Amino acid sequence: MAHGRGLGYNAPLGRRSQGWKRMFFLFFTHLGVGLLGCMLLVPCERLGRQFFTLNVLLALAFLLLALAARWSRGQGLSPELLACVGLSAAYATSLRFRRNRISPALLGAAAAAGTVSVVREAAHLASLPEARLSTPLLAAHFLTSSALLGAVTLDMILGHFYLVIPRLSFGPLRRMTLAFAVALGLRLAVSAWTLACSWDSWASAWRLDSTRFLLRYGFFLALRVVFGIVGPVVLAYLVWECVKIRSNQSATGILYVATAVVLIGEIAAKYFLMSAAVLL
Repeated sequence: MAHGRGLGYNAPLGRRSQGWKRMFFLFFTHLGVGLLGCMLLVPCERLGRQFFTLNVLLALAFLLLALAARWSRGQGLSPELLACVGLSAAYATSLRFRRNRISPALLGAAAAAGTVSVVREAAHLASLPEARLSTPLLAAHFLTSSALLGAVTLDMILGHFYLVIPRLSFGPLRRMTLAFAVALGLRLAVSAWTLACSWDSWASAWRLDSTRFLLRYGFFLALRVVFGIVGPVVLAYLVWECVKIRSNQSATGILYVATAVVLIGEIAAKYFLMSAAVLL
């Protein structure tokens, strides 16, 4: 879960106010980019323009919030993220004018630009003197977080469409639920590897001062474990079981809960990163 110097007493990544802004920048960036990437997994011909227009507008809203958070910190705007926003807007326009041949290319380009921006931000944070984090490991955390946020959100929205579009094939919902499960598995694998590499730091911090450890980390650690690990695993299994028996209403209801749970878990993970340079 951590990587670098002794856990519990690491310096935050910047001033507290800047740390909160960077936390929300990362959260909205990962959510927006994840949505764009996961949209590539859904067949357009089965769901129509309305589904994709809704989701690209949501992704654009999240990316604009991310840019606003970055701008408020006094940083220059990321060229890759600006390209992602521009390509996403072009994709939304192509849907409006039914440009079916160029729309997939625009969506793919937007997702690629967003992915580059996520990796570049990981490299930037890893280079900070107070971070002492591995760039590949931080990039793996960011990419799997983005995939998980995008997959569960898109799966939830897709489930809702089954309530308003009669006789819709269960293929897309099955595919997105599988994507949610795979993204969750990758996210947990990266976290487990990080924990294995830093177990001595966690154990040392606990032995040194368990009371201080609990006061500083207890609440958000509990949030991360319950909402970032246990809850999503249980809910992903329940959604898959509902999809197998073609119970779309039950699956959609569980997906609403799963989305909220994953959002809380990922915010907790980003809090740890910003407050003490700890990866979870």
